[in-house]
Amino acid sequence: MFFLLMGVWGISSPYYWWLIGESWKSKSADGPSTFFIWSTKIAGIVFVLIGISGIIATLI
Repeated sequence: MFFLLMGVWGISSPYYWWLIGESWKSKSADGPSTFFIWSTKIAGIVFVLIGISGIIATLI
């Protein structure tokens, strides 16, 4: 369930992932790069798939 929620959050709002985890690391925090947005969305999809497979595994 945790992976599913984090995956949905990663897909829907990668900007907040950047704001929490990466913005403090750069001097000119203008916003997340295009690569960061896409990689966060792809990781979110992977997390959703892991979450769904975990839910299915507990039901079987």
